[in-house]
Amino acid sequence: IPRDRHQRRQRIQTIEHPSQGQYPHRIQMIVRIVRLSIKPEHADEFYRLFRETYTAIRGFEGCSELQLFHDADDENLFITYSHWESEEHLNEYRQSELFKTTWAAVKPLFSNAPQAFSMKHLYPIANN
Repeated sequence: IPRDRHQRRQRIQTIEHPSQGQYPHRIQMIVRIVRLSIKPEHADEFYRLFRETYTAIRGFEGCSELQLFHDADDENLFITYSHWESEEHLNEYRQSELFKTTWAAVKPLFSNAPQAFSMKHLYPIANN
């Protein structure tokens, strides 16, 4: 057992061999990135809808961050970036009326199918 705080921190931050599939710090947070291609004639409408629903989505239980990005080279490509306390929180949002009504409003604006990525944060370990 490590005796001092520095040794304990080093032990916690050491990730075991990936084949074992174990990460000692077991961070639950989910980072969700969704890439949305919007029809050119609907880009302003999409931006307006995001602004209108931002506070409700950001205030949803488990959402700790929500941002919207615009691609530097393609003005019709938007990326949403959000942090969720856990996969369960994200899934609860995705089953909510808020998500269903928001999705119904933005889905007709897509020029291509959205691409979504969910990731678990590994490094650096927060709050150390």
